[in-house]
Order: sequence, then structure tokens, then C-alpha cells
Amino acid sequence: MKNPCFANTNTHKQFFSHECYSEIMEHTIKLFRINNKYIFLLIIIFPLIGTIVNSQNTPQLVYHKDSTFTGIKKIKVDAKFCKVEINNSSDNTIHLSGDLNSDKNDPAYTMLISATNGILTLNVQYPSSGWSSHSGSVLLNIPNGLELDIEAFSGQIYIQGTQLLKATIKTKSGNIEVKESSGDIITETITAKINISKHNGLVKTKSKTGSQYFSTITGKVSALTSEGELVLADITGPVRTEATSGNTDIDRIQGEIISKAAAGSIKIADSNGNITVTTFSGFIKLFNITGIVNLQSTTGEQVGTRVELTASSTFNTTEGKIKMQIDNPIESLTFNLESTNSFLQAAQKSKKKKLKVGKGSIVITGISTTGGQVYSQK
Repeated sequence: MKNPCFANTNTHKQFFSHECYSEIMEHTIKLFRINNKYIFLLIIIFPLIGTIVNSQNTPQLVYHKDSTFTGIKKIKVDAKFCKVEINNSSDNTIHLSGDLNSDKNDPAYTMLISATNGILTLNVQYPSSGWSSHSGSVLLNIPNGLELDIEAFSGQIYIQGTQLLKATIKTKSGNIEVKESSGDIITETITAKINISKHNGLVKTKSKTGSQYFSTITGKVSALTSEGELVLADITGPVRTEATSGNTDIDRIQGEIISKAAAGSIKIADSNGNITVTTFSGFIKLFNITGIVNLQSTTGEQVGTRVELTASSTFNTTEGKIKMQIDNPIESLTFNLESTNSFLQAAQKSKKKKLKVGKGSIVITGISTTGGQVYSQK
């Protein structure tokens, strides 16, 4: 009886069906074993078979929905694997468009959509068993003044040009981006990247390993991460950051800065406002700073250049060294320095264990155990 995998057929689809693929491969390998001159044939036929089989699994559109809504005050979206894109609407109407794609035309792929008591709810559904390749998207054009509650595990979240009352966004691995918008933004993710730019309003973020980037923001910014990098620039308003092992880079801030890190380093530059920094083993680096400065580290070094103090400040370390270039006139400063067994240097004076010099109104208190301290003027 003739093997159906090698029977004459008029369709490529039948010839290269999944059931026949493994058998074709087996027969081809046997040819190779009989005579190695079939190597060239193997090189050609393997990719060809794979391409044809994979072409049968290309995801196709299995669900589509277009809807409009009015009188909505809050939108709740459970996007699962879908990308969510939110833009500003030119009228007071919400325009919704949803697509789901899969290599299996399963009716379990759908979106449950309802509008009740001013709340629009969208919940993406997919098969509870069996694996399939799938993707999807949710596009929302919304008027100003709404509250958003968006959740996804791998779907990306993108918001642009909206004036929000509040947006709460949670993902596992889907990246989050908000730009050219306003309102309170609260985000939480595990591994995804967070990027917020050109925003007016409160920003509060949390991640485990995902990096976070902030730029051109007017409002309070609070960023928390375990291992992710934190990068903040051009912010008008108070900034608070906390990291475990991720590095923190802060530039051009007009407002108070409070920053903590365990093993990660903290760099602050070109900023105006009071600064409080605490690290364990991470180093602290300041450049072109104006404000009250309070630094504390265990083994991390403290280094500063062009630091102008507006009132009394404190530099405290256990094993780390302190090296600060203070831009204030020397006559405005008083140095009150202590160390268990290291040298202290300030106002062209040098002494071990204790050094008090100057009669200015701005008191610089330096405390260290084994780390040395050096304070200089430009």
C-alpha cells in the first residue's frame, strides 16, 4: 500500500501536512545515511519543509469589534496578551476597536465588553486549554477627564496625548509608555520597561527588574525598583527614588530629591533643591548641585564637584571616603569633622580624628569611621 505522505497529490498542503512532516524527515535522513552525496539535498529540503508547515500556522484574524460609547467616566481593561493603545478623541465619544489573532479559529477568543453605571469594561478571553499562537490589540480614543484601570501580563500599554483624571497600569512583562499626557499615573510591572515623558501630574512607579525612564515631567515623581535602572531628567517637582541593586541617574531636577539604594550607585547632576541620599555599598556622585545636602553611606564613596550649599549639611559614612568640592565662599562655612582613625582635610587644614575650622553660618558636619574626608574649594 502506498504511503500517503509520498503519494502524488495536487496540493502542497496535503503533501506537507503535520502528520507527514516527521516521516518525510526520517526518510530524508535515511537517504543521507545511504550516501552522503545527498547533503546538498538536505540543506535545501529541510528549510523548505519547515517554511511550508509554518505557513499553515500563521495567526489569522479571529475576532474584531468596533464600538462607540458616551457617558463613560471610567474604563477598565484586562488586556491579557493584547497591546493597548490609548489616544485623545476629538469629541466626547469613546471609540473602541479590538482585534484578536490566532492560528486556531477558536470561538473562545473574544472580548467581553460592557458599559454600566458610567464604567466601560473590556475583558479579553482566550482558550483555557491547548496551546496556540496568538496576538491582539485594543485601540481606544478617549475624551479628557477619564479614569483608566488597565491590566495585562504581556501586552504593551501605550498612552499619548490624553488629559486623564487618573491611570492605574499593571503588567508583568508588557512595556508601559506614557507621553504628552496629564493626570496621575500609577504603574507597576515585573520585568517590563517603563517610559514616561512630557507629562504633567503625579507619577508613581514600581518594578522588579524592569528599567524606568522619566523625562520632562512637571509633578511629583516616585520610582521604586529592585534591580532595574532608574533614569530621571528634566523634572520640576519633588523626586523620590529607591533601588536595591539598580543604578540611579538623576539630572536637571528642580525640586527636592530623596534617593535610596543598597548596592546601586546614585548620580545627581545639574539640580536645584535639597538632596537626601542613603546607600549601603553603592557610591554617591554629585555634580553642579545647589541646596541642602545630607548624604549617608556604609561602604560607598561620596564624591561631589561644584556643590553649593544653601544651609547646613551632613556627610556621613562608615568605610567610604568623602571628597567634596564646595563652591561656597570659605568665610561662609564652618567645618565640624570627625573620624575614628582617618585624616580630615578642610579650609587648608588637616588633622586626624577631629577637625573644627571656620566661623561661617553654614555648618558642614562630616562623620566617618575608617573613611577619610576631604573638602576643597574651586
